[in-house]
Amino acid sequence: MRSSQTEASQKTEVRRLLINRRNNISTEEKAKLDAALCDSLRLIAHKADVWLLFYPIKNEPDLLAFAEYLLSVGKHVAFPISLTDTCQLDFRLVDSLSQMKVGAYGIPEPPQCCRKVENFDGAMCIVPALSYDTRGFRIGYGKGYYDRFLSKHKPMTVGICYGSLICDRLPTDKNDVPVDMIITESGVTVPNAAK
Repeated sequence: MRSSQTEASQKTEVRRLLINRRNNISTEEKAKLDAALCDSLRLIAHKADVWLLFYPIKNEPDLLAFAEYLLSVGKHVAFPISLTDTCQLDFRLVDSLSQMKVGAYGIPEPPQCCRKVENFDGAMCIVPALSYDTRGFRIGYGKGYYDRFLSKHKPMTVGICYGSLICDRLPTDKNDVPVDMIITESGVTVPNAAK
């Protein structure tokens, strides 16, 4: 019991430090970083026909330009709906970002009428996080939505992160699953755990 409490307190402290570090990135620098992230993502757009994205909040990387690009080249783009009663994610396909409506936690989500993604084989999921480490493990906001989703479904996974927030080693637990690749403004890397 003490070990899991230690891991939880470690994650809480690391999360606090990373949030402060990300909040200190200037608006101008963030815009440049986001553009570079989208450029790097365009290089791998051909790897999947179905892309599972997230809508940026709290100074997260803004990948909406990449979403627009995917839609313009005929890819299928889905965003999650947060099912707050079960802490599960339900991905729905959109034809336009104008379809998004404010949902749980104040995050824009597709309306329920949008088609649900049922088959995640071959899909590419961009997994949000505060940070990734060189092994591909992440630290998020602590609610576990993506951990639950990725324990049930096996899309290809992309960690997206600003380079200044990449860590050598983050605290993990037995349920954590590393991503298949990490993208920063410097490009694509394959984490140690996925090699």
